[in-house]
Amino acid sequence: MFRYFSTPKKRLHLFLSVNGFGGHHTGVLPLCNEIERVGNQQDQVTVQSETSKVNNRARSFYGIDVSGNRLKNEVKKIIGDKQDFDISFLGHSMGGLVVRYAIWALSQEGWFEKHNAKPKNFVTICTPHLGTTQYSKVFLFNFVFNNLVQHLNKTSSQFMVKDDQKLLLRMSQPDFVKTLEQFPNRVLFGNSRFDWRVPFYSSLMIPKNQELIQFLKKEKYDEKKPVIKPFNLKQDMLDNKSKNKNKNKNKNENEDDIGYEFIKEWFPKDTSQEKMLKQMVINLNSITWNRYAILPPQGGFWYKFNLHNSQMRDEWYWENISEQYVKSFVTKIQF
Repeated sequence: MFRYFSTPKKRLHLFLSVNGFGGHHTGVLPLCNEIERVGNQQDQVTVQSETSKVNNRARSFYGIDVSGNRLKNEVKKIIGDKQDFDISFLGHSMGGLVVRYAIWALSQEGWFEKHNAKPKNFVTICTPHLGTTQYSKVFLFNFVFNNLVQHLNKTSSQFMVKDDQKLLLRMSQPDFVKTLEQFPNRVLFGNSRFDWRVPFYSSLMIPKNQELIQFLKKEKYDEKKPVIKPFNLKQDMLDNKSKNKNKNKNKNENEDDIGYEFIKEWFPKDTSQEKMLKQMVINLNSITWNRYAILPPQGGFWYKFNLHNSQMRDEWYWENISEQYVKSFVTKIQF
């Protein structure tokens, strides 16, 4: 007598990757393919990895909110009537902000509950969560960048937090953060050097200060390949010298809970810009994050100049470098 055993049905895991400002969906395609390749090696899950195609090139210039609503509608179209699945998002550069807005909009409509969609990963790579205001030692660069970029288009003004609605500040409010908290694996990647588009502090949602600069100077860089290093705010930036004494007893003490007093001391100036930056850092760090510092190899001039994009796709001046980055990013994803 023969017994027939049915093969257990694998759970669907939809993974959507989103390109950045002025970019194209093909820019995140290598990452999308690697996610699907690695994910489908797992026994209990079928990974469907997609790239968002609704905010290519100039379509990303009309605002983070406009792009976010486009992404929201695209997710609805991709999913259709599907039920009971896992869902993850990855955003490169501006794409991370677009994802944050889109998942908030979906949550407001009760979309996750309606489809029994279980949030899994929220991953951003070099995303300007705190804006793109520059604080380099080169005054002329700061002046030109910080004063001219805001006038390019609506999205640029939002990057500089110069828009009327102060969207980035609004996106740090509790209702937005609560949506992010639904994703158990929240991962932030940020370039420790050579990224003149998105500051390190902004991509990792941390205060900007001299301790951070010293931390970066002490790091050991591999001159031929990128290194991805876990970044703990308290341990790496403060060497455990400053600790928040008023911890919430209900929280796990192992969590990287920064606290208001901890952050406040790193914003000595009382300008309106500093106040907004401080509030965003405090609000966004009311939940915990897995932070990773990207230590890029030296490379040549063009590699340094366009590091922000060459991490996602190979360029003529340094082939195969993006493959190293992509494989490193995927190791931090949960399937």
